[in-house]
Amino acid sequence: MSLLENKQVLVVEDTTIAATYLARELTHMGAEVVGIARSESQAVEMAEELEPELILMDIHLADGGSGIEAARIIASKIVAPLIYTTSFSDDTTLSQALETSPYGYIVKPFNTKTLKVCCETALKRFELEQKIVFNTVLPEIQRETAAPVSRGGVLPNETEKKHRLSDVIFDQLSEGVAIIDDAFIVTEANRSLATLLTGAVSTLKGQDITRYGFNPELFSRCDELAQSDRVYRHKLSLRNGTEAMFPAFITLSCLDAGTDRQQYILTVSDISDLSRAERKLEELAFRDPLTGTGNRNYMKLLLDEVKFSRCIQSLIFIDLDGFKQINDRYGHDIGDALLVTCAQRLQSELRNTDTLIRHGGDEFVVLVQDNADILALTQKMLVSLAKPYHCHSVPLFVTASIGVADFDMQDSTEDLLKHADIAMYEAKKQGKNQTVVYSSDHETAIEYRLLVEESLLAAIKNQDLYASFQPIVDGEGNVVALEALCRWRGKDVKDMQPDTFIPVAEETGLINPLGLKMLREVCIASGMLEAQDLSHIRIHINVSLLQLSSTALVDQFVTYFADFNVSPSSVVIEISERAIVDAGAKRIIRALEDYGFTVALDDFGHGLVALSELTDNRASVIKFDGTWLARLEDEPMRLLAASLVDLNKRLGKSVIFEGIESPAQAAFAREVGADLFQGFLYARPKSLTEILRMLAPEEARVAY
Repeated sequence: MSLLENKQVLVVEDTTIAATYLARELTHMGAEVVGIARSESQAVEMAEELEPELILMDIHLADGGSGIEAARIIASKIVAPLIYTTSFSDDTTLSQALETSPYGYIVKPFNTKTLKVCCETALKRFELEQKIVFNTVLPEIQRETAAPVSRGGVLPNETEKKHRLSDVIFDQLSEGVAIIDDAFIVTEANRSLATLLTGAVSTLKGQDITRYGFNPELFSRCDELAQSDRVYRHKLSLRNGTEAMFPAFITLSCLDAGTDRQQYILTVSDISDLSRAERKLEELAFRDPLTGTGNRNYMKLLLDEVKFSRCIQSLIFIDLDGFKQINDRYGHDIGDALLVTCAQRLQSELRNTDTLIRHGGDEFVVLVQDNADILALTQKMLVSLAKPYHCHSVPLFVTASIGVADFDMQDSTEDLLKHADIAMYEAKKQGKNQTVVYSSDHETAIEYRLLVEESLLAAIKNQDLYASFQPIVDGEGNVVALEALCRWRGKDVKDMQPDTFIPVAEETGLINPLGLKMLREVCIASGMLEAQDLSHIRIHINVSLLQLSSTALVDQFVTYFADFNVSPSSVVIEISERAIVDAGAKRIIRALEDYGFTVALDDFGHGLVALSELTDNRASVIKFDGTWLARLEDEPMRLLAASLVDLNKRLGKSVIFEGIESPAQAAFAREVGADLFQGFLYARPKSLTEILRMLAPEEARVAY
């Protein structure tokens, strides 16, 4: 059972996001979060009122408050372990915090495992402290010192029993206990302390305790604290009889034994296990547990170190292309194994002066101290990462987009990271699997992209996205289908083109809510067509590879069509060539077809699919885009197009030519044997109302 189970915890944090995260994670660990304070005054009031068993304290609080000062005040009112949680880890702040004797120190951003280990370590250490003899043996010794003696010099029976009981308790305590006189000589000791220091009580008595690592200044400090009835607590390294050092936690208090000479009672706990846990905690704080590389905390530590940061000449930002799809499709075990292998490959290409950092997720950073031939270095990284992978017997393939930023003396380390990140996004924009070196021109482009991203999220919420429908006709000009096309028009956006915002939607994951928005529009349109006795007209909807990477897609389609009472046979799902060669997407496509949807292969002939795929993919409709019509004067192109159309028709597939804008292009499409036609020559995209008005009741009901 976790040491946090049922423990009452007070969280002091002025940032709502951080406070919510801590409260949620602590609750999942079994703790009871009894309160959240934002300011110094709130922290003191709630601590005194609630008397929590553990306090997590941010150093910089709301309204200019100090968590360190709050900790000092709380310590004078209640006894509870306190852990600092802060993003300020400089030496001065740390020194001030340590003056309040905290039980731990967690640097943001938080890590759940680190949080758990630190909290449990603090609680265990506090539990050990509470066993000190100051709260058990000391009251017995003090009472016995003042106990009455009979006239014959014999202790009463009750007093004898107390003495014997006290001796048993004293000797059986697991913590080491001793009474020290004002000359630092051990006058009494139990077996646990003797075991820690010398091996036998007889050899420890009469010894000068300072020979084992106790500084006389500790006793002076104890005298000062005794004036306010406080116990001196300290962590230090002690020396045993064989001169071996071990970490210990001690408490030291003044003993009022009714004599003229001052005496002290000392408790010693061997915290070797706790020290190992703390070292592990430090490792977790600066080391990525999955890949073994440095983490973001370590990168911040290095960049904040003036001497090191001055040596950095460049920063390389690496993002794996397509990792999210692999992780979603095969699960985190495969994804983690892939990340480990990628980290190993990157490390093998680096020089001794380069530092590899896992920045988070599928992102890595390299701090470069010598940027000579840096492009040659990144090229080696690209080649290494692009080699095939086999993770748990699963063959995988990923590439990387790399951004490079050179250090400018006028730039901060934050600017350096930002510039490399911008260059990396530019590498993705230019086609991925390449390196881009940052220039100020990229920043303007990325700012526009961020604007599009922010506006797109708002557009989805504000219903600024809508569907237009472009007719698809047969050889006689009859409308037999409509393609639903996403359009964006809002208060601040006028007719933004899909080729601008659809890639952004795919990169950010917004393609999923956008796709569901379009699916809803298609269901409504299909119902209206049926109501107008036009149910023979089917609707095409585009589904991206990213959407097809989610197994939830089938359930979403089924739910929508059931809610709107629409038949799947009335809808054609258009997919890209990338989708039919993707193993995971194939399974989703097969499930959708089994449910009753027709599948169309969009933009056929762009070189991403082998012709052999046509024999075993589930697409029954093939769409040739306008690029096939752009070079009608090119006889070899005409022959190739005619051959591919004939091949698909022999395989039993219907053929659509889209992007037809002239009679000559329409004539060519008919000449090579196309079944259906789409383009501005026939109709531009229209609203559903305009489509219904356009369609005559006697429209020929020809399906394909």
